[in-house]
Amino acid sequence: MQDNIVTFPQPSPDERTPLPGYRLPVPLTPLIGREYDIRTVSMLLRRPDIRLLTLTGTGGIGKTRLAVQVATEFLHDFPGGVCFVSWPRSATLNSSCLPSRNRSASKKS
Repeated sequence: MQDNIVTFPQPSPDERTPLPGYRLPVPLTPLIGREYDIRTVSMLLRRPDIRLLTLTGTGGIGKTRLAVQVATEFLHDFPGGVCFVSWPRSATLNSSCLPSRNRSASKKS
């Protein structure tokens, strides 16, 4: 019995199609004036000694938008792809998600 082998042409490296399973939010607006931030975040993420990068700041200043922009530009640069993980808003409001030194010490008898 002869095996039928089907081959598909490999996409060129210039093609910017999203990888399956790695969906990023679609930005509603262009990112303007954040070139320095994009370069800085990109440089840090390419360093082999940095495995996690946290963007911090006041709500609404564009942390998520910046992260999505950088992730979009890195879609084909990392062998494992890139992934967007949204932190649930309820987790910041839910006290059970916050660390506690000793929950029983705060209870009154």
